[in-house]
Amino acid sequence: MGAEDLALHYAHVILASIWIGYLAVVIAASFRGKETLLAVNRSAGLLAFGSLILLAIVGVVMASTKYSASPSEWFAFGTYMGRIGEKMITWLILAALGGYLNHVEIKKVEETGKVGRFRAIAAFALIASLGAALLGSMLSLGV
Repeated sequence: MGAEDLALHYAHVILASIWIGYLAVVIAASFRGKETLLAVNRSAGLLAFGSLILLAIVGVVMASTKYSASPSEWFAFGTYMGRIGEKMITWLILAALGGYLNHVEIKKVEETGKVGRFRAIAAFALIASLGAALLGSMLSLGV
């Protein structure tokens, strides 16, 4: 693995860790109540969502430089290269959930003080994120 590949790999892992860490922290904060959740979201929400966007860019660059497969092969689901497409689909779901959490659901928490729905959506996003991380590990390991 060359220096550029290694840098991309570590950037990808760090960006994924920021997003996954944010989800874990907002879920934990939601158990402490509305004010704690809002404070955590104000301090880390934009950074986390930005890391999710950069994660996609770095992931596409990694896939195009690391693997000799064409982009059409990325979507041959159920194959080794198809895991790239599976990660992209998962990312689209996560981006939609992240945008919804940070732009719609957080406003509902501010207005109503109810955090249960926010917590449930964040938990689903966390599980999907961990699944995407597993797919990435499988790609890295050649499984």
